[in-house]
Amino acid sequence: MFAFYTMFHPFAGFYELKNERRGSRRAASILVALAVAAALFRDFGCAYLQKNIDKPPSIPSALANILLPLLLWCVANWCLTSLMDGKGTMGDICVATAYSLLPMTLFTLCTTVVGHFLVADELALLQFASNIGLIWTLALVFLSMLNTHEYSLGRSVAVALLSILVIGIILFLLMILFSLSGRMVSLVGNIIEELSFRA
Repeated sequence: MFAFYTMFHPFAGFYELKNERRGSRRAASILVALAVAAALFRDFGCAYLQKNIDKPPSIPSALANILLPLLLWCVANWCLTSLMDGKGTMGDICVATAYSLLPMTLFTLCTTVVGHFLVADELALLQFASNIGLIWTLALVFLSMLNTHEYSLGRSVAVALLSILVIGIILFLLMILFSLSGRMVSLVGNIIEELSFRA
C-alpha cells in the first residue's frame, strides 16, 4: 500500500522509502512482477481492435519491454551516480524505480479492460490514457532519483540525460558483442565443418 502513497506523494514517499525504510525489496519485486503481468495481459488480452496483426504477442517480448529498460536504467544510473557523489546504493535505485512503476501498471490494466467496450473511433482515448500512465511513471522515476541521491533539480536533470546516454552506449556495446559472438560461432562452425570434410 505504500506504493500508492509514493504514487501521490512522491517527495515524502521516496524520502521515507530510503531514509525510514518504509518499503522493502520484496514489495519492489512484487511491483515489478505486477508490471510484467500487466504487460502480458495487455499483449494477450487486449481487444481485437487493438491487436497488432503484424507483430503477434510473445512472452519474451513482454518480459523484455519491462525488465530490459528497468535493468538498463538501474545499471546506468548507478554507474553515473557512484561517480557523481550520489547518496543511493544500487539497491536503493532498484527499489525506488520499482515503486515508480505503479501508475503505468494500473493504467495498462485499466485501458486493456476498457478497450473491450470501445469502438475504433474511441481507441485514441486509450492511447492518451496509456501515455498519462507512462509519463506519470517517468516523472516518478525522475523524482525517485532526485530524492535517492539528494541532488538538486538541475543536477538531477543532467544525471537523467547522462543516464539515457549511458543506456545508449550500453546497447551499442551489447550489439557489437552479439555481432562478434555470432561471427565467432560461425567461424568455429566453419572450422569444424572443414575439419570434418578433411577427416
